[in-house]
Amino acid sequence: MIQMNKKTFSGSNGVVLIFLLLILISGYFFRCYSAKDRGLFHYDEGLYFSETRFLNEGFRYIMINGLDKAIDFGRLKSETNGIPLITGKPGYNLVLFLFSLAAGVNDRTLILVSVMFGIINIFLIFLITQHLYNKWLGLISASLAAVSSYHIYYSTIALPEMVGAVFFLIGFYCYLLSIQRRGVLFLALSGFAVGYAFTCNQWRWVFLPLSIVFFDFLRLTMHKINFYNLVKRNFVFISFCLIPIVSFQAPYKILLLVNKYLPFRTYFQQLSERLAAGEPMVFSFQNSWVFLKYFWIIEGPILSLILFYGIIRLAIDVFKKNKEADIYIFLITILPFLAFSLLTYSGENLSRTVSISLFFSSIIIARLFMNVKNIRVIYLLVLLILSYGFFNVYKKPHLYSGYKEAASYINKRGYTSIFVLDNEAVFRAYAGRIAYKPYERPANLAELMKMTKQAGIKILVVDYNVLYSKYGQGFIGEITNSLKPEAVFENTLSNSYVHLTDLYNHKTINKIISDPRTRFIKIYNIECLMAF
Repeated sequence: MIQMNKKTFSGSNGVVLIFLLLILISGYFFRCYSAKDRGLFHYDEGLYFSETRFLNEGFRYIMINGLDKAIDFGRLKSETNGIPLITGKPGYNLVLFLFSLAAGVNDRTLILVSVMFGIINIFLIFLITQHLYNKWLGLISASLAAVSSYHIYYSTIALPEMVGAVFFLIGFYCYLLSIQRRGVLFLALSGFAVGYAFTCNQWRWVFLPLSIVFFDFLRLTMHKINFYNLVKRNFVFISFCLIPIVSFQAPYKILLLVNKYLPFRTYFQQLSERLAAGEPMVFSFQNSWVFLKYFWIIEGPILSLILFYGIIRLAIDVFKKNKEADIYIFLITILPFLAFSLLTYSGENLSRTVSISLFFSSIIIARLFMNVKNIRVIYLLVLLILSYGFFNVYKKPHLYSGYKEAASYINKRGYTSIFVLDNEAVFRAYAGRIAYKPYERPANLAELMKMTKQAGIKILVVDYNVLYSKYGQGFIGEITNSLKPEAVFENTLSNSYVHLTDLYNHKTINKIISDPRTRFIKIYNIECLMAF
């Protein structure tokens, strides 16, 4: 059994439920307010949008023509404004597809998914904290998650982190129940949920199923289970963990039986390519504690200092008291945090690498109030935290993407072929297949002029974050002071620190924020560029 830090209060469960509902409603408001008119910004958001569109169009095609004859997916691929699945995250794609059947394929649907899963995430944080400690600490941890700027960020963007995190938290909670109730049902549910979380974020979260297996090995060393039970439990967990992973390969195999050939890659091929193309991880003390720096800037110094103190207290309790609840929270928070701080993708520290730790940081802070004996203090603290959330949301400037407005301008002007630098995936989501050779990036200005002239392209769209792209396209800066743009669209998200932490390192982010050009998307007539 888990040694849970239960504290007995004389308090009504009805009051706890009212406060929990207040937290969830407040959290929903914070996220809806922050996501208002946000639009798509990240390159990957555009990819997920187009993948969802392809699934919808493919689904309609199959409903009309059936599976009894060969499907012309080659024609579908060439005619659709969507793209076949390429990101290797079918679990996330399936969730988006199901939501889109009810709400349609648009940017608001994708963001709505993150908002709704963000609320579910807060509820799961409450359940986990209640199970490991008590329901009053559960209220504190849930309220902290509800107001967290980082949590709100991942709840208002069309990236898979929040969806994947929800399935992992379900799996983690079921794992805890499997220990307490000593049955295989919850362990099987845990394996399935954690496996599904992997299909939402592929190799970046491969440590999630490994962490659950590691926890059982840890329990063996603590003499909580014997070797036979360890083998049995791991067999059940791993078997059910593989079910969603294998299941997403099955539709491709069925289609291959009918079509013999598919003009796109299967799920396992996508996984293999992503693994082969993955950039090397580099061990570097120079980049240590980068996440704390991000957390300090985004959440503020007070909450950051409290979290740092909470981590120290948790570490001390782990080694002194050796309670399972503390050990689980410590390891599931610290391990990805260390991986993020000390290991970088070719020198880049990206927030999404450690995003799973964010959801446990609120539990670490809540632990600091374990010795509070007056329940009214707990309720007052929750109200103060939510009040801070309202103040924090209202004081922040409203951020929005300029891509939708720019794409609308392009469509209204009737431009059918443009050259995009950069973020073609987002423009395709809004404007359709209008970009010329979207994945070819010119190395210099002369090459750009040659490519566009040969193709007869007259319109150049420039997102000025391209100046800091890893693809080395800083030459675009030569255009800025020499040509007058045909149209300019403000893109305030490109100056948002938290949004940039998933794209660039801290040094580059500061350069982007201090560069006024990066706040805009500009459209140029390339015929003027030829004269230049």
